[in-house]
Amino acid sequence: MSCINDILTIEVLTCKRAYRDVQQNKNTLIFYIYRGPSREQQFEWIGQLDDNIHNFYALRSNQSVHCYSEEASQKLITAVVVNSYEDAALTERGYKNLVRVSREIYR
Repeated sequence: MSCINDILTIEVLTCKRAYRDVQQNKNTLIFYIYRGPSREQQFEWIGQLDDNIHNFYALRSNQSVHCYSEEASQKLITAVVVNSYEDAALTERGYKNLVRVSREIYR
């Protein structure tokens, strides 16, 4: 319950479902979504949580894929979650070697 006696419903959703729900339902928000040029006019932005900094990760032992420029990183095979912000942003920036996976996997 909030301080104004409203009943709040909080759900953990996939990005795709959260995106759809916020477009279809009034008084709905996405707590955390990347802000980029393609989304700027689609939402009313009410606050910023971080700087939208993305990083590439590789095994420390695999020195052949360590790169220090965007041009070099574009030549690597890069996994992204299909239809994610990262997928769209990297595609827009010219990345051609994207492998699209259905979901993030953490171990």
